[in-house]
Amino acid sequence: MMNRILLSLLLHIFLSPFLFAQSFTETDKQWNIKTGFTFQPNISTYILVTQGEEEINGLTYKPIYRFEDEELTDGGPTGEYVREDENGKVYLLRADATEVLLYDFGLSIGDTFLFDNFCNLLVIDEDQVQVQDGSMRKRLTLAISPNSDPVTWVEGVGTMGDFRDGSFMACATDYGRLLLCHSELGANVYPVDPPVCYETTISVSESFVETGVNISPNPVKGSFTLSLDGDDVNEIRNLRIMDARGILVDSYSNISTTHIINTEALAQGIYFVHIEISPGVSITKKISVIR
Repeated sequence: MMNRILLSLLLHIFLSPFLFAQSFTETDKQWNIKTGFTFQPNISTYILVTQGEEEINGLTYKPIYRFEDEELTDGGPTGEYVREDENGKVYLLRADATEVLLYDFGLSIGDTFLFDNFCNLLVIDEDQVQVQDGSMRKRLTLAISPNSDPVTWVEGVGTMGDFRDGSFMACATDYGRLLLCHSELGANVYPVDPPVCYETTISVSESFVETGVNISPNPVKGSFTLSLDGDDVNEIRNLRIMDARGILVDSYSNISTTHIINTEALAQGIYFVHIEISPGVSITKKISVIR
């Protein structure tokens, strides 16, 4: 352990000018993220993009956008913002105006990191990883304990899931997001030569899609009515509402095909309504909650 700590110190002394050459928010960036949960076996890909800059409370942030298609036409702002300070600390300003520390690239082996005030992690490894252009970036590996599942941070990229989740994957039991590829200014960065950057499976029957799923009103203020049109659809087996990060915020089981959903407890932003009619037959609708 002592040898690894000494190696970490040497890396900081001799290589820190190179390791922090790439800021997390230095350029317009894109993350292609695949989703697939235990309760939702369908696979889909969403894309996060940072574009432009905004000044909030005297600090400069990059707005985060989410898109559901490769052409970046189906989507919009998540209401979230990201920034990085001069010490390599990356912060997420959430839609509810709370700010959380996602990453601290100034850490080294043996340091601890408290994620979102509920999950304490230990840095167990520090090295460099090669990106697409051949350059090297700092990589940290953290875990709750030496024997628990670790999470990896890559400088300028984040984790191997949704970068907004920070170290959540090391603290969760069902984390269903995987980074397929990360690009900067339209060029792939990480991982090197990814086999695929967009992946999806559709298990929704054509007859069900044609019957129509209606959500009204949308944008949603306070509540919305979900209705399914179709003679062969008698019940909604499961309904789950996920926020823009893919985290479950509300769920219902065995409800009627016309149902009023209350959204008073939800913060303003984009949400995704996963509707399961029967095993293997489901569809997802996007809603925008406003105040």
